Amino acid sequence: MSVNINGSNHNITTGNNSPIIVNKSNKKKVQDNLEKFYQKWWFISLFIGCVGGIIIGLNLNSFIIGLFSTITMWLIILFFNPKRRFMRIGLLTLSMGTLNLLPKFSGLFTISKENFMIFEHNTSDILGIFLILLSGYLFHLDYQQK
Repeated sequence: MSVNINGSNHNITTGNNSPIIVNKSNKKKVQDNLEKFYQKWWFISLFIGCVGGIIIGLNLNSFIIGLFSTITMWLIILFFNPKRRFMRIGLLTLSMGTLNLLPKFSGLFTISKENFMIFEHNTSDILGIFLILLSGYLFHLDYQQK
């Protein structure tokens, strides 16, 4: 008795000393799925940061400002990686939640002996705790996405 199961990239046969699983997919298809180095997000962000830093450095005639702008643009673009969207939102909700749990304050902002603006920070602690729990869930989603 022989059983044959054929699929798109596998052939499973039993009986007559045949192999159990034979993979028919070729290595070229596997290599095409791998991301090349120039398609990785860190390289794209580094390239854009270098181009922007060179343009800014040449326009301002300053190597230090160009280097600083290169590093700044690289980090900002690296932060906005589409694959890490849950991590980014999780960091933002964590920071808002911890800022919400700071001691409450209110005050009067004056300029030139005139009252300009009255500000007041009066929110409940439940919102801060909810944001921190939400950030934990978002970190979990980011971990699962990897």
